[in-house]
Amino acid sequence: MTYMHDVLAQVLCEDDMQILLQKYFYAFDRILFGSRLAKPGDRVVFYWVPFGPHYDAINKDTKDWGRTSYIYPPGGPVFVLDRSNVLIHIYIFEREGASGATGFLLYLGTLLHEMVHALYIAYSCLCRQCSVDLNHRTGHGHWWQRTALTVEEVVRSKLLLPISLERTMAYGYECYGEGRIPGSWIDEELIKEVKLDYNQVAMAKWSLIIQSRERETGVAITVEPALYEQMIQCERETSKLLPRIGSGPRMPSRVEDDVGGGSIDARGAESSNLN
Repeated sequence: MTYMHDVLAQVLCEDDMQILLQKYFYAFDRILFGSRLAKPGDRVVFYWVPFGPHYDAINKDTKDWGRTSYIYPPGGPVFVLDRSNVLIHIYIFEREGASGATGFLLYLGTLLHEMVHALYIAYSCLCRQCSVDLNHRTGHGHWWQRTALTVEEVVRSKLLLPISLERTMAYGYECYGEGRIPGSWIDEELIKEVKLDYNQVAMAKWSLIIQSRERETGVAITVEPALYEQMIQCERETSKLLPRIGSGPRMPSRVEDDVGGGSIDARGAESSNLN
């Protein structure tokens, strides 16, 4: 538990979360990503966003835990498939009730979650195959899940940090979709491959669906556990008859501005802590 005590000591001694998370950003980049993110011309820039006017301006409505945005400088990419000059910004947002060592570990999990997004944004191309496999719907598809699992296992076994990259909620979000991005059935083969629990992913997906309906109608919806079980079983049986996620056409990413770019979010919701 040495690393846990070190984390707690740093949280108690360092009152500037930007500086503290920045240190971990560089350390994780060096240890886990081969200095592929922070070094090359500062392509990836990290921001801590505490509660306040800036938070309200960019996150008050969505309540994301983290966000990875990317844009091209004036002139855009040199080639259609080129990402060599893409600029990536990672945002970690303050959360209610996240304090001490336990709260800081939540922030570290979100940071690693976003760093996996940044890795693929920086080093994958824009061809159809990469777009389908990586960015299908919300950016939490096959390749993100596989890489996030590896990062999670290494951090837990080698660094002794009990960190979660919120993979269950992320895959539930992937299957739920967002806005004009349609949802999908849960891929049971992928669930087994990346060591997720089918029922927990399905619960995350349906919780997001119900929360969406509550926002639309303004009416609280209560679902009995037995009905949840029926919905999950129906989903499991129906998904066996359909193509695997990633086999269809590319779904568009959410466009952030006219320069050319997008963003991928780690959503915070009441049902998020399902791992």
